Amino acid sequence: VIPWGLLYYRLVKTGNTADRGSRIKFSRAGSTLYSSIKWPVAWALGITVGAAFFLDFNFLTYLPGYLSQVGYPSQTANSMVALYSMLGVIHSCIVPVALSRMKHPYLIMQLSAGCYLTAVLALIFAPTGGLAWLWVFFACEGNMVIPGYLVLVNMRTRTTEGATNLSAFTITLGYLIASTGPLLFGFLLNGTKSYTPPLIMCLLISL
Repeated sequence: VIPWGLLYYRLVKTGNTADRGSRIKFSRAGSTLYSSIKWPVAWALGITVGAAFFLDFNFLTYLPGYLSQVGYPSQTANSMVALYSMLGVIHSCIVPVALSRMKHPYLIMQLSAGCYLTAVLALIFAPTGGLAWLWVFFACEGNMVIPGYLVLVNMRTRTTEGATNLSAFTITLGYLIASTGPLLFGFLLNGTKSYTPPLIMCLLISL
């Protein structure tokens, strides 16, 4: 909030908020703080990356405890977090290249949602059986939306100022959403003494 407030004060002081036409036409030169706030795509990107980080933070925080509870050895449960982090290298290298060549880049978002749904449903209904590594793979590849988001910021803007504006707004909104993830998960876990309600929450966020 403080950086946004300081930026707004600077814009008002320099008189750059006078031209509302340039604010609405986001991708043109002269875009300002209001460009992102008034652009639906900016909100969509911010909420999308926020949901991705929301799930990512929850997996990193609670996955070992959940796997231990359903019967995996502690060493195996902890190694799944390491695997989760390592697998991220795959989509981080592939998605930006693939996305720049796709006619419909939002297919990446749909594929990401499908991976999240598969992972969460499997963790709820089939967490045992030695397939934890597979569900961790799907959970990690759901994060392909994050490098995809970085590419879309550049694809949806024409100027450096526009890219900076859009990136600042969406990542701020995204982290505000994501920061509530472990808190809500922990609240539901402590309140119900079960992992099912917080996992159902993650399932809804995946949608």
